Amino acid sequence: MADRDGVGFGQNVLGKLKLVGGKVVDFGGSVAGKVVDVGGTVGNKIGDIGLKIGDKLVDVATKPLFESDFERLRQLNQIARQQQDLRRKYTDDELAAVEARADLVLGQLYKGYFEADFDPVAYELSKLSDSDDQAHIDELVERLTQGVETVSGRLSRHVNKKRDVLLAGIDRVAEVEDDLKAAFMISRSSRSTLKAAAEEVQRNMRVVGQTRRKQSYMELMEVISKIKRARDLQHSLKKSQELGEYGDAIMTCIQCFQGVDTLRQLTVSSELRATVQRLYVDTLRRMDGALANICSEFDPDKYTKILEGYLLQGIDGRALAEKVVQCFKDAIHDVTTRVVRSLLLTKPKLADKLASSSASSLQLGYAELLRALPVDLLRPCLARILEASFDILASYHVMAHWHVLAVAKQGQMAAAAEGLDEESRRAQAATASFLTAVSDILKVSRSEVLDAAARRLRDVLTLDNLFKGEDFLQVVDWCGKFGGVAEAFLGNPTELRGQLMALCARFLPAYHRSNLESLTTCLNNEAWQDIGAVTGAAGAVTLELDTAILESPFYMPSWGEDAAITSFDKWITDGNPFKRGMGAPEGRQKSLLDLLQKTTAEGKELSRTGSQHSNLGEVGAEAATGAVGSDDGGRASTPLQGHSETLFRCLAELFDMYLLYCFSAFGGMGLEDVVWRDDILTPRLKAALIRILSADGSRYKPLVEELLRNRPLGRGAPIASTGLGLLDRFGDKMESFADSMERSVSRMAVKLGDSKLVQVMGGGAEGSGHGGGVQLSGASMVGLQQQVLALPGRCQRDVEAYFNRTVEAAADLREHLFKAAARVMMQGVWDGERGIPTAIGVTNYNVKEPAIRQSPWADFAVRALQVFREKVLAARLPLPLVVCLWEFAVAVVAEGLLTGLAAVRKCTLEGRANMSFDLSHVERQIRAMGPPNFRPAGLAVVDAYVKAFYLPWDELPRWCQAHLGEYGKQRLYTLVEVAAEFHKVKRGQKNDVLEMIDSAQPGLQF
Repeated sequence: MADRDGVGFGQNVLGKLKLVGGKVVDFGGSVAGKVVDVGGTVGNKIGDIGLKIGDKLVDVATKPLFESDFERLRQLNQIARQQQDLRRKYTDDELAAVEARADLVLGQLYKGYFEADFDPVAYELSKLSDSDDQAHIDELVERLTQGVETVSGRLSRHVNKKRDVLLAGIDRVAEVEDDLKAAFMISRSSRSTLKAAAEEVQRNMRVVGQTRRKQSYMELMEVISKIKRARDLQHSLKKSQELGEYGDAIMTCIQCFQGVDTLRQLTVSSELRATVQRLYVDTLRRMDGALANICSEFDPDKYTKILEGYLLQGIDGRALAEKVVQCFKDAIHDVTTRVVRSLLLTKPKLADKLASSSASSLQLGYAELLRALPVDLLRPCLARILEASFDILASYHVMAHWHVLAVAKQGQMAAAAEGLDEESRRAQAATASFLTAVSDILKVSRSEVLDAAARRLRDVLTLDNLFKGEDFLQVVDWCGKFGGVAEAFLGNPTELRGQLMALCARFLPAYHRSNLESLTTCLNNEAWQDIGAVTGAAGAVTLELDTAILESPFYMPSWGEDAAITSFDKWITDGNPFKRGMGAPEGRQKSLLDLLQKTTAEGKELSRTGSQHSNLGEVGAEAATGAVGSDDGGRASTPLQGHSETLFRCLAELFDMYLLYCFSAFGGMGLEDVVWRDDILTPRLKAALIRILSADGSRYKPLVEELLRNRPLGRGAPIASTGLGLLDRFGDKMESFADSMERSVSRMAVKLGDSKLVQVMGGGAEGSGHGGGVQLSGASMVGLQQQVLALPGRCQRDVEAYFNRTVEAAADLREHLFKAAARVMMQGVWDGERGIPTAIGVTNYNVKEPAIRQSPWADFAVRALQVFREKVLAARLPLPLVVCLWEFAVAVVAEGLLTGLAAVRKCTLEGRANMSFDLSHVERQIRAMGPPNFRPAGLAVVDAYVKAFYLPWDELPRWCQAHLGEYGKQRLYTLVEVAAEFHKVKRGQKNDVLEMIDSAQPGLQF
């Protein structure tokens, strides 16, 4: 055990010695390493700082200094100063004593400790033995530890001695750093300054170069700008020409000449001057063309620009006025020639013929072109010439009036020009003199322009084949209006009206023959019934035409007569009288009217400020008032003035002829029926027919008087049957007759001077269907009644009697003709064996259940209406006539239904419902077959009769009294019988109602 313990103790001691040796070695290594590290570190840092400073001096412009290194050095410097303060607490003696003790301790150590390759651990272990105890080991450890501490303290004191040098170096490095920073900032600012200076030098060099180039360019630009200005002036001159700014164009020409003079040193100066001269001549030519155009259609804005150009040109005012008048004459010649030439070109064959006959055929004179016109183009040529001449005269009148207002305005401006300079006053005076000269010439040259238009018109009227007979009065009307226009244009009477009428009078015989032939042809081709001649027709035809012309309402009153239009402004306001579709002015005439109203407003303003020139405002207001008050009646009163009675009697005779022809052709009655029977025609229609047949000069007058004396006591024979072809004959005859009567009425009425009634009479016969023409003709006659009665000294009693007896009978005739046609086509409804009343009579309405299908008589009625519809469609009648025929056909069916239903003696509530069901079926079919939106109003009477069955017994007597005249007593008897049986009324109550019905009068109450 002792050996085992000794071994364990020895191992323990050996372990501790190894541990102490390791610590001593580590401590020594650490101290030596630190000493070496401190020295190396300081040296290395000093070297690094030097290198870095060199690098920074080299790269100061590109690399910044490392601020973190200098901060760390400063911190070390501060720590060193703190430690220096602590070290100063020991004296030199104390330090020397410490060094002596250290030497003593280190002297006790083995000298191998101070060698480089000495192994202290092996050395100390080799000296230990197993006999060494713990105390020996502790002593060894303590001695070695003291040696380590002594070495550490000496090293620390050695380092502290060299610290001042290190700190001084660090301070020097900091100073060098500050100097480097300052040098760096100075270098950087110097480089920026040098760079800015270099850039400034470069800019100055560029500016100097550009300035020298600019000077050379400006010298060249001066020449180029002159050339460009000359070119721009040419462009502006052309633009002014195109826009009509002739004043600006003249001024631009002057500037162009001045600009060309500054370019004499250039080679192109002569070419530029020639171009400007050509443009100046072209400007003058354009001004002359614009002046010629302005004469055809005056425009104050364009005219002002033309005057401005002539004024700047320096032309004399009188010379310009003569030029203006000549332009108006030339405008009339050019327009009229162009009208004739354009009409010739509408005939390609004629134009080709003229072209083949002469190469310059279209360059022929005005008279030659007129003689080449065919007859059918002469009247349109005259109308267009009159229209164009009126437009030019209106343009002349408005231009003259514009000059009057312009002169007045210049006078006012001259009065207010006291504060202007001398140059402005001279310009004002020159303008006023210029306008006054033109205005004076325009005032005295009206007759020259009118003579130019009159010569063109006389050339047309001298043609032998000017127009056909039916166009005579229209041409006379045009010439009369142009005479009135000429007098209003001149402001005094003129011989032109008489000259034109004398030329028109050459065609009076031809016009008279044309009327006779037209009337004779019309009467012969219409196959009139041999009833008798109309009184006075021959006298109307043989009316002297010269008297008819003088008394025609187309006659335009002469200067000084009542209703004469003495103001040309009113002609312009009313519109061109020779233009088609006169009404509100349109196009060129509308612009002249607007201009007239505008200048009128300016004239009123000048009047308020002292001007003594125009009173056109009152004329315009008068015309506007007349236009507002002109209605159909007013337009009709003018042509009827002085001739309404004659015209009325002639048209009354035509109306009698029309009425009698319609009745004789389509009435389906003989002369005996007309005279003897009173139950067919209305009293008014019968009296009118008898008056016409027994008029003076009628061949039927003796026969009518004989029939009236020998009138039988009975009601006479029934109406003569006309057969199923009546409708076709009705349509064909009436259509042909309407056209012929339109022509006849046109000849007669135009000859008497009433174009308004020509349109009404002709339009009524043509537009309302054949049978309705009589009634519409009567309506047109009614339109004349008030006009005729309003004239003094007329036979008012005869006029009123004619309207009451004859004109108002047209409605009765229309109804009679339609009823007759409808009854003939619906004659199957009244057939004695198969008619509607018979079919209803065999139908049983005394049933207890309602029917699910209509009765046979309803289908029969629908079939009859279908046959009627096919006949109407085959005839191709106008829609108004178709509607009328359907109304009367429905009335015939309604009469048959009412007759058949009123004969039913036995009927229950269900049976009455069956009646309504059958009636509604017929009504639906009529709506489907009839014209668009047609409503069978005639069936309402039948429906009311059927539904009266449902009335309470107490209300039935009053209903019967109210409808007594509509249904008749016999039908009401049947209704009371059936209703009494349904209501289970006693016989006495029923008899009382029947007696009241029997004794009642229509229109009275029970």
